[in-house]
Amino acid sequence: MKHCKYCDTTKPLDEFHNCKKFPDGKAYKCKECAKETARQWNKSNKKRKAKQGKEWYEQNKELTVQRAAEWHKANPEAAQRSKKKASQKRIALGKSAAACAKRRAAKRQATPAWADLKEIEYVYSLAKERGLVVDHIVPLTSEEVCGLHTPDNLRCITAKWNSSKGNKHYPDQFGY
Repeated sequence: MKHCKYCDTTKPLDEFHNCKKFPDGKAYKCKECAKETARQWNKSNKKRKAKQGKEWYEQNKELTVQRAAEWHKANPEAAQRSKKKASQKRIALGKSAAACAKRRAAKRQATPAWADLKEIEYVYSLAKERGLVVDHIVPLTSEEVCGLHTPDNLRCITAKWNSSKGNKHYPDQFGY
């Protein structure tokens, strides 16, 4: 048993962190008080904590990416829940709405007056019917090239393939 100086209670040793500084090898605060102290420090030092986190990430970027990939592979259900939660958070913050509005504006600007809108609608309905997504073969906005929102620049592909393609243009692909 050991006495916690913060909550002024006596608790079993297994409720204290290991610490080599003390003769009994246990810290002077229980785990619960240590968590609360850390929470309060993080709350009052948000900028400092964020800076430390950024610095650590920059120094350990490869390790972080590797660990994340391993975790996603080992926990596919939890990864899916996490992804959904992040998406909901973006929606709540309005980021998703802003991204959608930007995308709609890009489509409007990239749709020429001569484009066959009924055929474009057909491509989108076909994709929805088949459980696919619509991809712009030549991206609407890219550093290399900007395509048009026309039927001949659209194709139905899987969401996974579309997201892996990103905002890139492959000139050798399909004769483009």
